[in-house]
Amino acid sequence: MDINRYFGAVYIMKKTILVALLVIISISCSKKEEVLPELSPAYIIANLVTMPYFADTLLPVKFEKHNLNLHEAVQSIRPQELLASQPNQAEHYLNHLFIGKSSGNYTFDNNKLYAEVIQFADEIRAYGYYASLRPDGVKIEKIGAESYQSGNSRYMVKSDYVVITSVENESESANIIMRDFTIELDNAILGSKSTPPFFLLFPYKNKIIPSIKYYPYQYLGIPGLNDVYTTSYLIGEDTLILFLSMDTDVNKFKYLTRYARQSGEVVESFNRFAYDSTFSIALKDDKNGVIIGGIKSQKLIGTIQYKPHKTDHTLSTWLKGL
Repeated sequence: MDINRYFGAVYIMKKTILVALLVIISISCSKKEEVLPELSPAYIIANLVTMPYFADTLLPVKFEKHNLNLHEAVQSIRPQELLASQPNQAEHYLNHLFIGKSSGNYTFDNNKLYAEVIQFADEIRAYGYYASLRPDGVKIEKIGAESYQSGNSRYMVKSDYVVITSVENESESANIIMRDFTIELDNAILGSKSTPPFFLLFPYKNKIIPSIKYYPYQYLGIPGLNDVYTTSYLIGEDTLILFLSMDTDVNKFKYLTRYARQSGEVVESFNRFAYDSTFSIALKDDKNGVIIGGIKSQKLIGTIQYKPHKTDHTLSTWLKGL
């Protein structure tokens, strides 16, 4: 063979292999840098202020059963006013799609009762805000969808509303008045007395009641991980937190994967549990320990602060049931 033709053939072969490798690398990089939908804001003030507002119609002028009298006119605050006057507190309200808050002061005997009715865009956001205030395991009552008392305050959620009542001087009689006043507002609010149905998808065994919560925006501070439900469990002396979110297009899982890759400590296709296909991941987070997440039946399912001895059985059983 002519030596020049030989080296020419070798050169062409090397160039072909190099081009093929560059194509493979390009495809691999494009997979790693997949373009995800643009992240949407938690809320849009212009939309919230145009929604119908009814909370200011619910507080009575007089509650005759206990001779409570409204001391002054009901005061209301809407989203733009809340953001301007209480910027540090407003985000938590607004992330739950806050429409407005109306409050009133009542006098009775030598005591005072303060009541506020907070309206949100829908019942899931209302429940999420209510549950963010409620301690796990506190005694609850079936007033509205749910109610509990903590100290000198009582909390209730029903439909799109959260009601908070407080007495200046707590006593047994004041607690009765506060409870009856909450029932009065329950009767005045139209809508469902049910809690969000997604919580029925969680396993019941060892569940801390109540502990169900809803996170409307960036659960665990992870961009794109929105609309997440959680429930806590007592396993021995440890607490286990499970989370769930609908993810029909797998984008939430992809956002979680992107966050995991940026954290630097990640195991992709984490096959310890029966997730769908290769849609599973384990990552180490400075604040939340090891996070496990994956797709099962069009849902993003997982746990935080993963420890095999307290997590494996509950998570495995849950995934098999779904």
